[in-house]
Amino acid sequence: MARIVVIGGSGRVGSRVCRDLHRRGHRVIALGRSRPGLDRLAPEIATAIVDLESPETVAPHLGDADIVVGCVHGHFIPAILASLDRATRPAGGAEPSLAPGPRLILLGSTWRYMKTANPAGESVRRGEAAFLASGRPGVILHCSMIYGHAGDRNVARVLGVIRRWPKWLPLLIPLPGGGKSWLQPIHIDDVVAAVAKAVDDPGVDGAPIILAGPAPLTYAELVRRCAELLDRRAWPIAIPSSVLAVLSDGLARLGLSPPLRAAEWRRAQEDKRFDVEPMRKRLGLQPRPFAAGLADSAAQYGIAPAAKH
Repeated sequence: MARIVVIGGSGRVGSRVCRDLHRRGHRVIALGRSRPGLDRLAPEIATAIVDLESPETVAPHLGDADIVVGCVHGHFIPAILASLDRATRPAGGAEPSLAPGPRLILLGSTWRYMKTANPAGESVRRGEAAFLASGRPGVILHCSMIYGHAGDRNVARVLGVIRRWPKWLPLLIPLPGGGKSWLQPIHIDDVVAAVAKAVDDPGVDGAPIILAGPAPLTYAELVRRCAELLDRRAWPIAIPSSVLAVLSDGLARLGLSPPLRAAEWRRAQEDKRFDVEPMRKRLGLQPRPFAAGLADSAAQYGIAPAAKH
């Protein structure tokens, strides 16, 4: 089986990728910056602390890898490429060799396709451009909103707001435009499955692939689904994003934590609908619908099975 280096192996997605690849019989080396996170992996999985801003800490682990999986923000793709160049550079300082070299499977983000200006989207675009220009074999998997694990900054945040609200009070949730914008969340287990498919099949290498749920839903529908999981009812109300942004800035200045930052409210107005046919055809992956994925993840969110609908 393959020797696979997972960069970001201490993260929520990366740790699951490590466990899945190890279960499939691969020899896995997990690199991360968090010793507690790495220590939660199986003892059979080799681990090492690295600093992606310092290629010299990463390069020693890449030289004899068959596959390198990047489960870190797209901002770090150039750093991964620099580390790989350093690892494959012949003695004497000649140019790094591109052959044979490991395949690269990199997780990006659909922020790359957003029209609303944001630094994260621009950094992913730069990372994609650097990878495509490198000529190295592999593929970028651009993930839409990932849900299905405790502590995610999206669905878990909505569930937290609903859970804390007194059950006897009507629950009105402010959303830009009443939550009519579209999004297409993907379950974390489907992301892990997509990485496994890419590991197994070099034929998927080439153009980036978008990972998203099978069908879009509105923000309002996402909120209603979350409320149903908690045996509650919620009513989205329409408030301009500019007003929500001002309120969020005000709460932040008071030292309070707003549900979303001002920039996040603005981005929530942009539709996020994606073509998932390349994911189905090239990866052979059929992602689960949001309602099913949410029910599957009740335990991850600390919700008793009896609350499922």
